[in-house]
Amino acid sequence: MAVPANVVVASSRANKAEQVSKTIANIAPFETPAVSMAKMVNATARTYEFLIDTLVAASDNKHLDGDVDTVDASPSVTRQSQRMQILKKSAGVSGSTSAIETYGVANELAYNMAKKSKELKTDLEKAAVGNQVSTIGNTTTASAMGGLETYIKTNIKYSGTPGSATTPGWASGDTGTVVDVAAANLNAFTEPMLKDAIQSAWQNGATPNVLLASGANRARVSAFTGVADLYRDTNGKNTASILASALNITSAAA
Repeated sequence: MAVPANVVVASSRANKAEQVSKTIANIAPFETPAVSMAKMVNATARTYEFLIDTLVAASDNKHLDGDVDTVDASPSVTRQSQRMQILKKSAGVSGSTSAIETYGVANELAYNMAKKSKELKTDLEKAAVGNQVSTIGNTTTASAMGGLETYIKTNIKYSGTPGSATTPGWASGDTGTVVDVAAANLNAFTEPMLKDAIQSAWQNGATPNVLLASGANRARVSAFTGVADLYRDTNGKNTASILASALNITSAAA
């Protein structure tokens, strides 16, 4: 077959109009479950301090009629701290870029600022849930907040033989780096590990109802046999029922 002479074909035209979608699809994950669940407070100092108290462990409490009272011991309130961290993102758009017509964007600066806002939240999520040491900072070192991982002191379940791994990162004052279990000693994340961690948290005064997990561990949790009803409709939202408790499974950045 051949194209007849003088037939205008598309490939020869210099004035072809382009077809470009006016919708821009952002394919990066930007959910921030830990930050979204956190209570916001106004910072008025570079160090935020908070108080923690506890109860004496339950005991066999019975006395004789008319017994003389003795003063029971009372644990002291402990004072703990967190450091302030400055997070920022910036965007710049030239005057020429703002003036030209672009696909999918009416205002290039506003579009980039919206992107930076989401990036700022994911940076905060990474700092909040990660193994980040707290420091007050100085003129050459930026101050840093301690990540949740560095504040866990008692409710720790190792995925293998700890070896040189330290138990907690936090003792008092600033948090320290949590030493991970050596790669050679790692074991798979299992349901008994999760149950033991939940039990330990409860015994230490917590009421766990949310599990923050990486994508890989989120997939492993989905396969646990204790997940009776993985998804159920609660007020129009999907939640997870885990191990006979209302434990919401949420993937988080690490």
